[in-house]
Amino acid sequence: MEFCPKCGCVLVAQNKDFKCPRCNYKAKSKIKIESTEKIDSKPEIGVIRDKDTDGRR
Repeated sequence: MEFCPKCGCVLVAQNKDFKCPRCNYKAKSKIKIESTEKIDSKPEIGVIRDKDTDGRR
């Protein structure tokens, strides 16, 4: 995601160009948009069935 150097607004794609919707700044070069996400694995939750218990409540 790229931001406008003049006003800080997010640049949006318009007809193969990237422009600022607020101040109409136009990016001089092609912008490469990347997105990453880190997913943490969580430990498994054990399931206790009724037959696994001693029957007391």
